[in-house]
Amino acid sequence: QQSWKNDEDKCTFIILAKDLCNLDSFPVESVNCEENKNDFSNSLSVDSTFVSKNLDAMIGDVNLFLSDDDDDDDDDGRNENGENLEKTIRKQAELDVMIAEVDHRGKGIGKEASCMMMLYAAEKLQIIKFIVKVNEDNHASRHLFENTLHFQETNYAACFKQYEYKFQHDSVASTVSDIRKVYMHGLQSWHIPSVKI
Repeated sequence: QQSWKNDEDKCTFIILAKDLCNLDSFPVESVNCEENKNDFSNSLSVDSTFVSKNLDAMIGDVNLFLSDDDDDDDDDGRNENGENLEKTIRKQAELDVMIAEVDHRGKGIGKEASCMMMLYAAEKLQIIKFIVKVNEDNHASRHLFENTLHFQETNYAACFKQYEYKFQHDSVASTVSDIRKVYMHGLQSWHIPSVKI
């Protein structure tokens, strides 16, 4: 766990079930997401008391694994005059989401967690390319990424029986805009806990 905590190429958020959360230990203000839909990246400072009181509310996690973008080779590192340029290597993120508790699957939690993690990555880390790998027999995840989140299938590895999907835009602004549209589509009215800073 210590290596994950200190690894700059990994991001992990634990998913909590709202109905199982004990918010008494956390000084939160309830904010309606419809009123706050343009600010998904509020920082929450969570103390150990809140964590220890909400272990039973943990139902899954969502992760990002950052790496250099293998396809980021559109130019040869020179400008129009043939002068060498210092090339910025863009990062890509492999997204992984798991709802471990069966009772909480099929409720849109995976969609919300994925969108929120993608927004965090785009807005805070400037990520514009996301990839996912989904096992052939995981029909729920394939539906989530193909139909709900609009990832494009890019590869099928027969030896692993695994599909690979990609979500990519040309800029951070267009990435954020598209994720927000997907996130808000069909979203029920719910409340995001937030802290006044």
